[in-house]
Amino acid sequence: MQSALSILLMVGLVAFFRQGAAIMAGEWSARMYFAVVNNDAAGLAQMIADGGDVDQFYDDVTNVSSRSLLHVCCGRGHVQCLSSPRYLSLTPSIHPSPPHPPVYSGVTPALVCASTGDLETLRPLLQHNCCLTTKGSVYKRRRRLEYSLDPFELAYSEGFLHLCRLMVDAGYCVYGLRDSFLGDFHRQTSNPGEQTTHTNAHQDPIVIPIPAPASSGQNMANAEMPTLTFGHAQKLPDDWLDILLWLISKASNVRSLKEEAVFAVRAIIGHRLPDCIDSLPLPKLVKDYVMLKNLRLDDASAQHHGLFGKPK
Repeated sequence: MQSALSILLMVGLVAFFRQGAAIMAGEWSARMYFAVVNNDAAGLAQMIADGGDVDQFYDDVTNVSSRSLLHVCCGRGHVQCLSSPRYLSLTPSIHPSPPHPPVYSGVTPALVCASTGDLETLRPLLQHNCCLTTKGSVYKRRRRLEYSLDPFELAYSEGFLHLCRLMVDAGYCVYGLRDSFLGDFHRQTSNPGEQTTHTNAHQDPIVIPIPAPASSGQNMANAEMPTLTFGHAQKLPDDWLDILLWLISKASNVRSLKEEAVFAVRAIIGHRLPDCIDSLPLPKLVKDYVMLKNLRLDDASAQHHGLFGKPK
């Protein structure tokens, strides 16, 4: 009889302590959530230092794409919280590939940034090696259609060309998109079958051949292929033509050896890039290149030389 009572007592104590731990975990989770919502970077950094779990998932009614603290951060544009020490390094949802679990419906934090056009929020994600190739579900209320797009495709279709340029500078490959870029250039500027010369911000003449329209047979063959276009974008930046020409150039030419080396190192390291780079015996300049420290947020009138080009 006493042994049975002892067992019941032990079970009760274990349940009590588990319930207490769950309550404490819930309080920590709520405190971290409200720190992100209120953009309290100092409070978030302190909770992370005290052992707070950044891999928390929430239902944020004000942001339907929110699934994790990082989604909440990106949806609200709270750059200060993103800059909290080690926050991005500890967040699995920034790089949703094995061994990390996939995010809900493919909606990565980078896709959230692409939907809002937020350059400042996207930049630290890119520097921490976020995934740019995961396609997520995007619902367009105006057209009542659901698309599966990656962050670059979404930003381009919405006309956020500065985000597109930033993603290409961070390693997004556009080799297969040349015809889409040329198609937009043709629809906006010239007649088919011509060559047009455009002078960019540096007064360098760029000759762009505009392809003639495809035959009806080719059009039918390509009818089922999705076309990347910003034709439905509500607003384009003032320097959209310069950016489009830059994208055409990137899609038409191979990357430099230095770029390929940097992007290869980043691809091999994958998640937790800053911690790995800090531990390597490399010169600071090389570490800065790999961490994309030169990745700049170009404003609408800024001259752009690319990640490894001349300084502005």
